[in-house]
This record gives sequence, C-alpha cells and structure tokens, in this order.
Amino acid sequence: MTPITELLIRLPAFSLLAYIPLVCYLDLKRRTVEHYLWLPLWIVNVPVALYLYHEGLYTVAAIPLSLIIGAFLYLAMRRGMFNGADLLYLWAISAFFIINPFPVPHGIAFVGFYIYLVAAMLLTIPVVMVLNVRAGRKGFQYPGGIPMMLPISAALLMTVAFG
Repeated sequence: MTPITELLIRLPAFSLLAYIPLVCYLDLKRRTVEHYLWLPLWIVNVPVALYLYHEGLYTVAAIPLSLIIGAFLYLAMRRGMFNGADLLYLWAISAFFIINPFPVPHGIAFVGFYIYLVAAMLLTIPVVMVLNVRAGRKGFQYPGGIPMMLPISAALLMTVAFG
C-alpha cells in the first residue's frame, strides 16, 4: 500500500472524529448544528470513498448495507426519533466509515458502530432520567430533545478504539 493510500484509508475516520468537539458543543449549547457545517465532511470524503472503492480497499458489499441503514435512519428521523443534524452525522458514518483503519484496516466498521450506538443510548437513558429528576421534571423527554451527538460521538470513539 502506498503512503498516499495509507493516508486516504485513515482520512474518513480522522475527519469524522474531528467533528466530535464541534457537533457536541453545538448540540449541547444551541441544540442545533447548521447543515452547511457538514459540507466539508462530505466534500472531503466522497472522493476518498470513491477512490477506496475503486482500489478495492472498501468492500462493495458495504454499499447496500449502508443504503439500507441510511433509509432506516431517514424513516426514524421522520418519526421524530432524532433531528436532521443527527441524521447527517449518522449518514456520514455509514457512508464513509467502511473500515476501521486502526491499528490496521479491518472489517465493515459501521456495523460495530451501530452496536456501540445502542449501548451508548442505553447508557443515555438513566442519565436523562437523573437530569429530569434533579430538575423536577417527569418522564424521559429532555427539554429541546435529547442531545444525540453525545451518544453518537461516544459510539464512534468506541468503534475506533475497540474495533
């Protein structure tokens, strides 16, 4: 593998990880992430993904799986389970994080990511419940919606760290 290819195979993971501080901050402070902020992520990663598919480093089998997950996520967003910025981040993960390059490239990474995301969401439930009790609110719904960027980012970090 050439040095350029080694860099390109790691670029999607690095770019997705680089977004974590920004999206978590905006989700907590403003409860919104403007859609234009996602453009650099997509502009950088679309050509990289196409190159990695062309070189055979990304498995073509990931494409239908990514599309099915993307459609399911869109339907979940339409039903109010999360917002548009969360959907765009999850779509980017499904589209670009095909293999986990750390320590060496392996697997279809976004499958493991969704397993970690379920675990992160299960951990989010008691945290939201405690915050609601402390604030004198009842139920699960958090004012302004649950800041989903936190469990999404935690799941991405776990996927990169643990495979």
